[in-house]
Formats: sequence, C-alpha cells, structure tokens
Amino acid sequence: MCIRGRVEVTAARPSIPGVVAAFVAAVAALAFGTPTHADPAVRTLQPGDAHVHFSLPAFGWTRLEGDFPRVTGTVGVDEAARTAAVDLAADVAAVDAGAAWRNAFLRSETVFDAARFPLIRFHSTSARFEHGALRTVAGVLALHGVEHEVEWTVAPTACVAGPGCPLRATLTLHRADYAMDYGQPLVGDEVELEFVLERR
Repeated sequence: MCIRGRVEVTAARPSIPGVVAAFVAAVAALAFGTPTHADPAVRTLQPGDAHVHFSLPAFGWTRLEGDFPRVTGTVGVDEAARTAAVDLAADVAAVDAGAAWRNAFLRSETVFDAARFPLIRFHSTSARFEHGALRTVAGVLALHGVEHEVEWTVAPTACVAGPGCPLRATLTLHRADYAMDYGQPLVGDEVELEFVLERR
C-alpha cells in the first residue's frame, strides 16, 4: 500500500510529454518573444459610424457649417499599451451643408473640387496619452491635393463610454494652407473640424 501511495504522489509530477511541451513553449518564447500587450482592437468603420463636421466664420456675424457623413477607414486604440493607429477617408462628394445648391457649390472646383480630389485623408503617426486616456493623435492630413502635419485633440467625455457616448476629436486648420482661399476675407480662413465616432 505504501508503494502504491508513493506511485500516486509521484504521478502528480509533470509527465515526459508535458515537460517536452513546456520546454518547446519556452524555446518559442525566447525565439519569437512573448507579447506584453495585446494588439489594439482595430475597428473598421461602417456607414453611419462616424462623420466629420466643419465650421468657419463668415461675413463677420455668422458661421458656415456642414458635414462629411461618409467616413471610412480604421481606428485602433490600445490604452494599456498607449498606442493608437488611425486611418480615415472622408468622401468629399457627400458633403452636406443643408441645401442642394450649397452642396453642389462646395463640390465644385471653386471650393473642394471633388472631381480632382475626391477624398480627404488622415493617417496617424503618433499619439499622446495622459493618465491612461488618449489625448491627442498626430498625423498627416491630405486635403485639396496638399498635405500637412496636424494634431487632433481628443475631448474628454463626461458620459460612460458606450452607445450614446461618442468619441470626439477636434482640429483647427487654415484654408489658405491647403490652397483654398475662396471668399476671403468675407469667409474666414480658420476652419474648425470635429471628428465624431459613435461607440458600440
């Protein structure tokens, strides 16, 4: 009985196949590295997930506003690893400023020239986090055939992240930097952009 008891105790030790498997796993970890963080969850934008709103002063007393409702691309944020990757494209032909005649004018070569420059693109190159939260996303904005480095500021949210609590990021640019100076000085040069991403 004692011998059998000792056999039962030693049976709890790792089996030969188990030791071999553990050794192989250790070698693989040394060879390929063990990731310390999971890759950021990349979200592919679907219709209705996001839009870009624009606003600029005009005539000294009002503002011209509109939206780019068709935004495609991917957004990936890993707060644990403090990394973010954003690639966006807004369809210029879909611009909506509240009236058909105004939309047609904005699409024309006088303003956005949608026929030649059908997309407004943004590709991120870096991100900054504070206290574990995403605060800014820097990258290259391509608009009207011109590219410039820009930085979006991510607005803190007072609501609980989830449906009904969108992520918002803002950016201020100058139209003249993108060879878009129509209407100056009656129409202002400084344009405020807001990217709105609906959370799931």
